[in-house]
Amino acid sequence: MDKVDAFFRQATLRPPDAWWDGLPGGESFRDFTARVQTGMVQLLAGYGVMPFDHSGHRLWRTPEQELRLLFVAHVGTGGVMLSYLLDTAVVPWIYTRFNLGYAGLWCVETAPLADGVVWSLRSFNACDHLKGLPDSPG
Repeated sequence: MDKVDAFFRQATLRPPDAWWDGLPGGESFRDFTARVQTGMVQLLAGYGVMPFDHSGHRLWRTPEQELRLLFVAHVGTGGVMLSYLLDTAVVPWIYTRFNLGYAGLWCVETAPLADGVVWSLRSFNACDHLKGLPDSPG
């Protein structure tokens, strides 16, 4: 664990543009981002949830019936997903921008806008479901 911690401490000293290359021997962050976003769009399309461009902004079309979807992901994958849904810039240090605790939850809901909907962040890093467990937050 000491070697892993030392590696990540050293990696944070790289210039921000170098982070797009990913870790040595690993997938570039650009490829990772594209893979996560493509998979998410394909998965959501299966439920009738489709992004579209409206004057340079990403809006979404959703089915009329209410949907409740649950995604389980590591913090980097979840950060890319959240950035995409909220139409914010993806950065290669996304796990720092959207830093969830272990088993932390975030919740988004749709809100109507123009002729579509946008995603609205309703909660972030919720951990109430962990109360009462040994070593749980709160």
